[in-house]
Amino acid sequence: MFVGIASFDVVRMKTSQRVGDQEERLMLRDQQVFPVAARLLLTLCLVGIVLETHGSWSGAVAAEMQVGAAMDRDPERQLPARQRYFSPQLKSLWVAALGRPDTELQLQAAQTIARAHHLGMPGLEDAIEPLMTRLGQTNVHPLVREACANALVALDARQAAPLLFHHWRNSENDLAALVEPALARWRYEPIRKVWRNRLQDSQSGGSRLRYAMAGLAMLEDEVSGTRLLEMVQQPLGMPVRLRAAQALAELRRQDLETTARRLMADANIPARLGRLLAVTLLKHHRGAEAQKLLLEMTGPREDPVVAVRALSRLFDLDPGAAARIARETISSPDARLRSMSIPILETRADATTVRLLVAVLDDRHPRIRQVAREGLLRLVEAEKSLDGVVRERTVEMLGTDRWRGQEQAIILLVALQHRQSAGRLVQLLDAPSPNVFRTAAWGLRELRVPGALPAMLRKAEREVEAGLVTDMDLEVDVQVSYLMEAFGLAAYRPAEPLMRKCIPKKFTMGSEVRAAAIWSLGHLYAGQTPRELSAMLLDRLHDSGSNATMDLPAEEVTDESRPEVTGLGGPGMESMYAEVERVRCMCAVSLGRMGMKTMVEDIRKHYSGTTGAALDFACGWALQQLTGEPLPRPENVRQSLSNWFLEPLEP
Repeated sequence: MFVGIASFDVVRMKTSQRVGDQEERLMLRDQQVFPVAARLLLTLCLVGIVLETHGSWSGAVAAEMQVGAAMDRDPERQLPARQRYFSPQLKSLWVAALGRPDTELQLQAAQTIARAHHLGMPGLEDAIEPLMTRLGQTNVHPLVREACANALVALDARQAAPLLFHHWRNSENDLAALVEPALARWRYEPIRKVWRNRLQDSQSGGSRLRYAMAGLAMLEDEVSGTRLLEMVQQPLGMPVRLRAAQALAELRRQDLETTARRLMADANIPARLGRLLAVTLLKHHRGAEAQKLLLEMTGPREDPVVAVRALSRLFDLDPGAAARIARETISSPDARLRSMSIPILETRADATTVRLLVAVLDDRHPRIRQVAREGLLRLVEAEKSLDGVVRERTVEMLGTDRWRGQEQAIILLVALQHRQSAGRLVQLLDAPSPNVFRTAAWGLRELRVPGALPAMLRKAEREVEAGLVTDMDLEVDVQVSYLMEAFGLAAYRPAEPLMRKCIPKKFTMGSEVRAAAIWSLGHLYAGQTPRELSAMLLDRLHDSGSNATMDLPAEEVTDESRPEVTGLGGPGMESMYAEVERVRCMCAVSLGRMGMKTMVEDIRKHYSGTTGAALDFACGWALQQLTGEPLPRPENVRQSLSNWFLEPLEP
């Protein structure tokens, strides 16, 4: 995993997402292969998997589409891997506690073994036999018995199935929730008869009936199909009928079309329930009749829950028909239906699909519009002839005043390297939405259009001058930092005076702007060893706050009391606080990039010889550039888990 040096950008980006309407997180996932990606993405939409990743479908495109600071990738820092560490003595202690006569020790030991296994502790299979021994003893407290059963299930102890089955039938506690799903997963044959009998018992209900239906489906018990079919059609509670339909769909993968049609037409049950039962029964069905029924359940007036399932199955059977339906469902009020329509539409690479997906760039749900943008990139990749249409439609969206669409359009046009949009991006530097003006600055940095640099400089000058007087807004800080990086990457000399203004410590000025300005000066003077400038940067690097505490009470010298956080900065206040670490890091990086070999020993004062901390990495990288000494690889961080109920005196 690679990250930038002391990066605050992710935090800033998350903060900015509060702008505008409160936005629902959508359950989608990016995939890499087209059109197989569409099918996988569609499946994830249906089951509702939530991802909080910033990954993309293609490594190359992902690198272009990550909105973030360039100084976080130059130089690139590899974080140390974190490894969980469990003392080798823990297991023997817990097993010993399990064998003690004290009930509390037994209970805690069994619970801890299950918890440690969940956290990734290896070698706990050795505890299976002691757990089975304790579970098999007489006069065991019911809570201990339940904890032992839970630990055995967590350890996937299939050899304990007979013992669990016995105690499940005779225990004072209800172990069904623990034992029955495990026995079904292990395909434990003796429980089949119990589940069959429960299915026939008209008094059965609740969770036990659900376990029986699910278990018989996993055991592929075709004999139960007749009873399940009866339960689907009987006037039972909706949860029971739906569970029965799910189990029946797994057991009978054909010849249920007639039943589905009857349920859809039955006036004696709610229409929504009848159609939901019908689409559930057709989960694995094929053929013309099944497709016809599925088409009937994907209309514009259909209940979204039914339509999502029907459209998913229809896509498996007839992608063309599903794509025609998706052209309507892409504008559905239901977020799940809109989200699953995107990968279906991608299978039809034409101008109509482009038009529909570009409109979704302005969707009110952030993940939907992100996936629509990535879908458009996949279309261009799969069908080069659509490149012009995608650009044209995206530029139209950029020209609107819809901030969601503008933000996604910028990212998409940058990925396509559409430099003709630079003029509009300059205009959007003053957009009312932080999402837009920040992304516009990032886009201009990535497109590197020389003609836009003067206007970018004027914008940066206005914001920096304001920041010298009043506290700079967080979003403006990020925006102007992107502009500063653009000047450095373009070696834009007219911006140098502005960059130099950002070197002195000024807490009303944003720390990102100052760090980016110093980073860019390193690019402007790469290999040129400027003495005056390097002395200014070295002064900032040395400012570690030796006089920061002065006469302040100890409780006031905290991160929360820093002027850039509280807004209490004023004339002379800067000297009371240490320099921001982000700025110090970029000073070290720029000194290394400028080739200041006379400052090697000064830089070494701030280097511990490892690269775990951000400043250590920056100084180590600078020394590597100046002396050629290798940058040590980050050592893995051993994260020792503690606070167990029983631990060794020495880890």
